[in-house]
Amino acid sequence: MALPPLASVCYSTNTIEDHNRLQVLCKRLKKMCQAGQPDSQLMDALVATALTDDRAAAHWLVNHAEDPSLVSGNRRVYYLLLCPANELEARFDEFWTAYRGARDWTPPMDYMPNVPVVQPFEAHAHQLLDVYHAFNTVSRGFADRCPAADFQLTLPPVNLTANPLRLSLQLCEPTVETMLKELAAVFVKMLADKFVPAVPVRPPYRAALCEGFMQSQQYQVEQEAMHHFAVNPDSRRVAVGTPADTVWQLRLYSRDVRQRNDLTGETHAVYRMRSECLPADDDGFIQLAYSSGDLVALVAPTEPSIAPADGAAWALGLNCDTGQLGHFRPAMLEAQRVPCSSAWTLHKVANIGCTLPSSPLGNSASSSCWASFSRQSSMCVDECASATGAGCSGSGGSSGSRGYCGANGSAGTHCPMNAANRLSCTPSGVPLPPSDTSGSSTACRHRRSLSASRSHWCRFSCPNGRPPAARDAPRRAHGHHGRLPLVQQGLRL
Repeated sequence: MALPPLASVCYSTNTIEDHNRLQVLCKRLKKMCQAGQPDSQLMDALVATALTDDRAAAHWLVNHAEDPSLVSGNRRVYYLLLCPANELEARFDEFWTAYRGARDWTPPMDYMPNVPVVQPFEAHAHQLLDVYHAFNTVSRGFADRCPAADFQLTLPPVNLTANPLRLSLQLCEPTVETMLKELAAVFVKMLADKFVPAVPVRPPYRAALCEGFMQSQQYQVEQEAMHHFAVNPDSRRVAVGTPADTVWQLRLYSRDVRQRNDLTGETHAVYRMRSECLPADDDGFIQLAYSSGDLVALVAPTEPSIAPADGAAWALGLNCDTGQLGHFRPAMLEAQRVPCSSAWTLHKVANIGCTLPSSPLGNSASSSCWASFSRQSSMCVDECASATGAGCSGSGGSSGSRGYCGANGSAGTHCPMNAANRLSCTPSGVPLPPSDTSGSSTACRHRRSLSASRSHWCRFSCPNGRPPAARDAPRRAHGHHGRLPLVQQGLRL
């Protein structure tokens, strides 16, 4: 499989490692798969699994064997998000739980707590390294120049003229707002140089809490938000505690392009199936095949004229784990509503507001690099390389920022790493900065299960330094659901 050459430009250390990892996984995956498997499909599998490993990509290929998007060409939609972690993220979850219990599902619940930095943008599989390179570069400069104490939030009053009504938290420090504008501009410029169109988000930068409530509910909703986020009634500032209690992260996600209605701009609701359904075709009515735990996006209600006369509510669904379309019943007994982001892939994470210990550059070199990028992004890497002999450092360490639906994710509040290099994790399974970086280990990923609303990978050291068994390599974060053995599907492990 031919990969884009890295000559003619001095890439950052992380980007070079991403390129080398992609080369190795391409070669290994090609040996595992059937002869004649198109290179484009192998690349789709590696991108969809965020370069986790060749076995995860092989599982993805098996489960997407009948996915029509593999024939027509598979694009993915990417998100660059600023996300709170630890205490502040837990407050979002508590508020949403109370809101859902008192009212109904609200669109912000379809995502993790986040502040959008760039509008969602599309990229082909062969442009993955270009997207990674842009993320590696901007995350390093952003992490070094924004102290955690600067991330102050306010609760602006609801704009009663808006439709629908929305309530959000807003970043209020001018320094953070300026940095986000610079970050978005550099990121968009780097993507544009590689023919990937993207649009930055304009300030103010806000994290959505809820929307669609009635005007008569405005006061009650605001009071609930002020209670959960400990908002000062006079200044309307959110009490976020000490910087150690709240960590902000820059994250790069991607999803299948079909999980959103391009005409209306609405994201399809996602359900986790609680039962298993075998394929069935009754007079042209194709019923969706799924296993227990599969994520299914509700594309549209089924026309009553073609639905079975069983009195059940049917809908056209996209199985996010197989890529197949068919009709299913999103009833509470068979399906559970979950956030749409449950079906996303988490590619990279960068902790910000703290110095990343794995950076080969000091703060001064990285800050100089970022200042150069603010003036002219195309000069940054060359200037860094000539000054330090290295290049811009990437995000969160050389390998710790990769993951398949959850880079460095965790099943609980801590990742089970060795005593010399323990890594604390947030409730959503994304890692916090390590408290001790004196140790080193051979890292691999084992499958871990999380709550019904979120699922992630846990990346920790193996005692023998060997990768997990094939049966432990799921195709998405919530795990594999019985479509192996791979040998029967023409793969050899």
